[in-house]
Amino acid sequence: LARAEGHTRLVLLDFGICLARRAGDRITSADLVVGTPSWAAPELLCGEVPDARSDLYSVGAVLYECLTGVPPAAGSTWAQVARTVLEEDPIPPTALRPDCPPALERFVLLALARDPGHRFQSAMEMRGALDDVRTGQEPVRAAERASRVDVTRPATWAERIEWRLLVLAAFAVSAAATLAVLLT
Repeated sequence: LARAEGHTRLVLLDFGICLARRAGDRITSADLVVGTPSWAAPELLCGEVPDARSDLYSVGAVLYECLTGVPPAAGSTWAQVARTVLEEDPIPPTALRPDCPPALERFVLLALARDPGHRFQSAMEMRGALDDVRTGQEPVRAAERASRVDVTRPATWAERIEWRLLVLAAFAVSAAATLAVLLT
């Protein structure tokens, strides 16, 4: 948190990509994963081609850590953390933070599903589930939501802002990772 001119701002400075290297070292290759494994989607750690659902997993991992104070996967080495991401479900947030609303816990755990098909399929779907959390309802994926959505109602100003913030967060995570690799 940064305090300036009577305002408090949350400043996200580290996206988990920090490499020490010597001049002339090449840090990229087809089989190299760079970043924080507890924030990386399982398919990325397996060398599969990531997609938007991979970024949404990372958003969920960051939210999990903000909510609980610990990363969703633990281990003392990069390999141990990667194995945990690939093989174990995260500890439910309510086990670490009993005051966590159940709807928020379900939202975060949906974002962290190991199988991309069980995760949010798009940022728009994630935003819809966030609306559920905001109203105290159980968040659901779009496939489960089809009969509940009122497509004739225009989005409110607050809903448009929430959507933009979610997209910016997902973009920031992926953009920072890409830039860090490209600029080194």
